[in-house]
Amino acid sequence: MNNKWIRGLLPPVVMLLIFSIFYTVCGIAPFGTKSIAWCDMEQQVIPLMLDLRHVLTGDGSMFYTGGNAGGMNMWGVYFFFVASPFSLLVCLVQESQMLTLMNLLVMLKLAVAAWSAGWYLRRRYPALRTSWMLLLSLTYGLCGYGLLYYQNLVWLDLLYLFPLLMLSLDALIRDGKMLGYICACSACVAVLYYLGFSIGIFLILYVGLQYYFMSDQTRRRQIAFRFVYASACALLITAVIWLPSLLQVMDSGRVGTTMEKLRETLVFKSIGDKIALLMCTTICLVPLFFLFGKRRASVTPHTKWMYMLMLIPVLLEPVNLLWHTGSYQCYPLRYGYITVLLGLSLVAEILTAQPAPPPAQGRGHIRAAYAMVGILIALTVSIVILCTQWYNTICSYTDTLWHSVASFFLLLIPASIALFGYYCGIRFYREGLLSQRILTVSLSLLFALESGLNLSVYIARPAVEDTLYAQTLSLSELADDPDYYRVRMERKYSHVNMIGAIGYNTIGHYTSLTASRTMQMMKKMGYSSYWMEIGTTGGTVLSDAILANRYIFGLEDEFAPWQTLTTTTDCGLSLAKNQLCMPVGTVQSGDPALLNGITGNDRIADQKALARAWFGTDSMITSYEPTKESHAAYEYANGKHNVNIVGESADHSISYSFFVSGRQALYFDLFDTCEGAPIVSDTYESVAVSINGHFVTLDYPEKKSNGLLELGVMENQNVTVRVVLRHNISVSSMGVFGIDLDGMERALEQVNGAYVTDSGNDITASCTADGPSYLYLAIPWDPGFTATVNGKPCEIQTIDGCFMAIPVEPGENQIQLHFVPRGFRFALGITIAGALAAAGYLVIRRIRRKKPPFAPEWMCRLMQAVFWCVLVVFYACTMIINIF
Repeated sequence: MNNKWIRGLLPPVVMLLIFSIFYTVCGIAPFGTKSIAWCDMEQQVIPLMLDLRHVLTGDGSMFYTGGNAGGMNMWGVYFFFVASPFSLLVCLVQESQMLTLMNLLVMLKLAVAAWSAGWYLRRRYPALRTSWMLLLSLTYGLCGYGLLYYQNLVWLDLLYLFPLLMLSLDALIRDGKMLGYICACSACVAVLYYLGFSIGIFLILYVGLQYYFMSDQTRRRQIAFRFVYASACALLITAVIWLPSLLQVMDSGRVGTTMEKLRETLVFKSIGDKIALLMCTTICLVPLFFLFGKRRASVTPHTKWMYMLMLIPVLLEPVNLLWHTGSYQCYPLRYGYITVLLGLSLVAEILTAQPAPPPAQGRGHIRAAYAMVGILIALTVSIVILCTQWYNTICSYTDTLWHSVASFFLLLIPASIALFGYYCGIRFYREGLLSQRILTVSLSLLFALESGLNLSVYIARPAVEDTLYAQTLSLSELADDPDYYRVRMERKYSHVNMIGAIGYNTIGHYTSLTASRTMQMMKKMGYSSYWMEIGTTGGTVLSDAILANRYIFGLEDEFAPWQTLTTTTDCGLSLAKNQLCMPVGTVQSGDPALLNGITGNDRIADQKALARAWFGTDSMITSYEPTKESHAAYEYANGKHNVNIVGESADHSISYSFFVSGRQALYFDLFDTCEGAPIVSDTYESVAVSINGHFVTLDYPEKKSNGLLELGVMENQNVTVRVVLRHNISVSSMGVFGIDLDGMERALEQVNGAYVTDSGNDITASCTADGPSYLYLAIPWDPGFTATVNGKPCEIQTIDGCFMAIPVEPGENQIQLHFVPRGFRFALGITIAGALAAAGYLVIRRIRRKKPPFAPEWMCRLMQAVFWCVLVVFYACTMIINIF
């Protein structure tokens, strides 16, 4: 093996060695028993990897599944979270080994990132010493973007793809080679289409700057044509991925108003978290000290100014917000790898721009060496003190996804020392006070200390022995019926996505693509919801029946009288079968237009509307009014229940006293709105609720449990429900109501059910109708559905914009629903056209013997206009909007 190959393999091999030692020391699998999965990796990535495993092994579909949100388009979800070539490794491991695979994938992706950075540095800066190339490559692989954001596992793919994209862009500009750029650009969009926006903006600015720094008009026109044509081809080729996915994103509950957010955001919001990401790779900030002033280094102008443009969003939040398409919930520097690589590129240029004079002899040389030793000692001491005295404080990020003020300033101490050390080392080397060997040793030790601290804070701290995953896996295959049914949990005993991941249909789901109409409907039906998460807790005996929640996981003492215990597992959870349950499909004669009554934020009224829609009457539901106010004032006005604390007594409460006639399941509600996807709510922890002197909950509602509160089953007796106030309340839905269980049983006996099954992209149903009727499916509607009845196409109608109603004929009916994501067929045509356009150019170029075509004048002007438009809008208009 020649030296070129050895140099190329050094970065990934060393990175794997670093992680192997680190995992061994920390007891992380496969060299221990701990898992580094937390936050989004635990809640979203792992369940979706299990779903992908089902697809790859032939048990699922890339298009649709009933295991998320009651039935959901999965095309955009897979390309949002797990569209990585590394994800194919999921087929090689058992489900029980998934946590270990996550640990290995983080290691492998960061190793590949170090390899691609090494290749990038060797190709761009051939004069760079091998030791410096290795150091800068490892620094890129262990940058803050990877360490802080690795929970979103697919984001690490951009870390290794971006250096390849930069090399392909160089080849396009320098040699006119477009194929590599088209492939690299397409790969970035395919792997992570929603972060492709920031890459596109970067490319426009980067190529635009390079365009203006060129004096050769012929090369300018060549660049304009190559860049515009190749970028258009890449965009067209990936249309089959991003277009259906974008349409799905637009249907989610996360869409907001960019202008409003630009106006409201603080100029320096999240600046600590953004700087903290760069502090993990402080050498990338060293160029700031060498780009300006009398002793500035000679570097490539367009790289220098692009680096400065990428630092501005770190400081100014309105600019940063637009780089994120107008909004983000957390992870405030999702394009941070770009800034890091540009900084490392400039460091490489500074080290190779001009040869340093021979190392000087004498006191200056000795002082420089002593200075570096002193900096290394200071850095070591600061790290030891922080890790022994304030370790929990500096690890605040792994608790909240945000750095506390204390953690930021504490971590700023070693970061400042490391930055000063990198600066001094490079400055001393440029002035001839350090030899190449001493500089290499100094920089390597700084990197080792810095990376050791970062690995300890961001990976070692959240590493734990995860028992929840194994517990959840043990619940698979316990419920087994031939037709369509759903499973839910009495409490949040597992992450909601895991219920579907282990093979059950469920209403639970949590990703950024949760459909707005589904999320709102589940809130109306009384189920818990947080941010973009639909929970399976809450609801009522009525909503469970309608949604075919046939099985429930929980503790034995949690099950209601109509839930029959069937299985007890070793993990302590039991499985019960819901005896008051109906099929997911029912045949009724009512017009679907008459059933669109579940439209308000009053969830008690919505329960009555559901009863009328599915059973023709709401007589089974009884609402109860407040009967007593103790140091509290209750008023219902303008659609709001207002309860205010009066006086300074310790007892602020309202009570509901009533007689229960028959056998009723009682519920309490306190809820404001089903609109949007708020992170926090003024209603959280508003009240404590007791029934007949026994407290059901001390804090209701909560972030993890804000569905309808079950109070128990009462029969022919007096009941007092007391609601103790924590603070003043103003909500849309509040009160106590009961559902007549005997009435429910009688109503269920009259149901004309359909036999429904699902397989891949298809849902089939068979039913019998006495006359012209509708098949009502408690399955969320999606515009990608088409339906046939007895082989004839028919129109799907919607109930409250969520569930489906299909007209059926008298007698026997066979209904087939087929799903293809909206826009998929059209986008596939665009992809084929893009591939033909790219192939056509390559053929023409070969015929013309590599003579590049010239861009017409309008294409050059278009490129200039787009460049200036992006520059002005992103860096000027955002600030003007924010200020005024």
